[in-house]
Amino acid sequence: MRQLAQFEDEGTARTLADALFVEGIAGRVDALREGGYLLWVEDEARMDDARELLRLYEEAPDDPRFQQASKVAGGQRRASTKKDDAARKKADKLRARLDESSASRYGKVTLSLIFICVGVAFAMAFTDYDAIHRWLNYIAYEPLGQSQIQYVPFGGLRDGQLWRLITPTFVHAELKGFGIFHLFFNMYWLKDLGSMVERNQGGLFLIFFVVAVSLIANTAEYLFGSPLFHGFSGVILGLYGYMWVRSKLEPFSAYAIPQSWGLWLVGFYLAGLFGLFPGVANWVHSGGLVTGALFGAIAAMRSKSKSRRGPR
Repeated sequence: MRQLAQFEDEGTARTLADALFVEGIAGRVDALREGGYLLWVEDEARMDDARELLRLYEEAPDDPRFQQASKVAGGQRRASTKKDDAARKKADKLRARLDESSASRYGKVTLSLIFICVGVAFAMAFTDYDAIHRWLNYIAYEPLGQSQIQYVPFGGLRDGQLWRLITPTFVHAELKGFGIFHLFFNMYWLKDLGSMVERNQGGLFLIFFVVAVSLIANTAEYLFGSPLFHGFSGVILGLYGYMWVRSKLEPFSAYAIPQSWGLWLVGFYLAGLFGLFPGVANWVHSGGLVTGALFGAIAAMRSKSKSRRGPR
């Protein structure tokens, strides 16, 4: 913020401040103890424009543009206030959905995704884990024993088994020890993050999001990480990235999320990244987080563009 000018009377300072506001330049008037008024420009990048407007005012203070400035600025401020109030009411209404009963706040698609993951986990636990894993893994492979496998690059995919691009997302570690925690952790976050996205943008969008993030994150892990990986955590981080970016770019959106969620999920991501958890598919996590954040930025820009155009 920089000082533009000092005036003896408040009316002149207010008139020029209103003229600046009409031109999209935010200003502020402060009274001095010794008398007089200072006019400040908040955005230093607009100082040249503000100085030009001051020059025009000094040359022709009776110009109608300055005489009408207060009236026009007042109307614009009232319209802006109404728009902000409407946005706040909309956000409050959407956030109120978070307080609905548990029976109604979990989305149908979200619950279906949880059912699929849990169903796959139990099917693998009580039948042939390795056989199902080979069928759902990103690439087809044959075990050689002692954690060694034999595979052909993009094996299975080259034969048209395209489900492999996304099915690793629905597979989790064996239901014992860490495997139980792995499944519970992912499903716990899916019920909240997935339901919030589903409530606000619908089940079809959530399906698209899960498929798109899985495709990108799984491919990143295969290309830069390991040919064997599984878990929903890449999509979980993608959902968090999507919601976090939207909450920052659209403060009045329905994606205001508790800070504690970020501490848990970002902490989990960093712990894996720095090797505190062995065998973590970090490329899945990174790919999911970045993809979700990009989707969030695109969605926020589209939403702002629609708001500027207004209703048709």
